[in-house]
Amino acid sequence: MKFSLSQEQTILKDTVEKFVQDRYGANQRRQYRSAPHGYSLDNWRGLAELGLLGLPFSDADGGLNTGPRELAAVMEVIRQIAENVRIHRFDREQIMLGMDSAASMLRFSLTALDTNKPISLRVAHFAQFKAGRLRNFRVLLDSFDLVEQALGQPIHLPRMSSFA
Repeated sequence: MKFSLSQEQTILKDTVEKFVQDRYGANQRRQYRSAPHGYSLDNWRGLAELGLLGLPFSDADGGLNTGPRELAAVMEVIRQIAENVRIHRFDREQIMLGMDSAASMLRFSLTALDTNKPISLRVAHFAQFKAGRLRNFRVLLDSFDLVEQALGQPIHLPRMSSFA
């Protein structure tokens, strides 16, 4: 299914593509893995400066209050990155159905093509319906666990200051 993007959404997609092209080549990813933290703090700051870390969150939660098309634009770039993995299998672990909701948990077994490392990924889906139509759909994955597996080491995040 193809979505046509607005000018703003196209700019967002192009920004993410440029960021990835400039900072996430195969050689650069290897350098990040061998860095003291196993990742690039500058890249995380860059993602934050671009506002990408706030995409899925509401204004009330300090996010950008974007919709599914903006997320789809970013996910398209992530899909291109994902071409570096091979999926071996996926299992539906749980499915829960309610009168106006549904949830599922899937487990994927992957291999990183550049390192031949196995990666296990769990994805949760949550859907809400109203009058027989999809009203809300959320996907949740443990991205820290995924990145730690890809890097082969834990991620140590800097402590956050509490705001009182």
